Amino acid sequence: MYVQENFKAPLLQLYSNNTALEHLILEIEFNYASLVVTTMYRSPSSTNEYNDAVNNLISDICNKHVGNNLIIGDFNYHIDWSMHDLTMTTVVRSFMKLFKKTF
Repeated sequence: MYVQENFKAPLLQLYSNNTALEHLILEIEFNYASLVVTTMYRSPSSTNEYNDAVNNLISDICNKHVGNNLIIGDFNYHIDWSMHDLTMTTVVRSFMKLFKKTF
């Protein structure tokens, strides 16, 4: 992640004990506000444990930095937004439920 040098952008402490999670969390500080930017990657062949760790990390970030979050990345979920919830896999449904709850 590149941040222009005139902005302060300290790396935030990792929230997860799972060091295998591929993510980076920065708090970009502007004149009178800040934005927590998280980038992450989830492999399409992730285990249930890894999926839970991703969801827990997102939940932790949203709880600690209410309202000032930008979470981006490649989550490798194939979501058809026109389809009903029941057609989604359990893993995708859990991920979508998390985002509906936290955002």
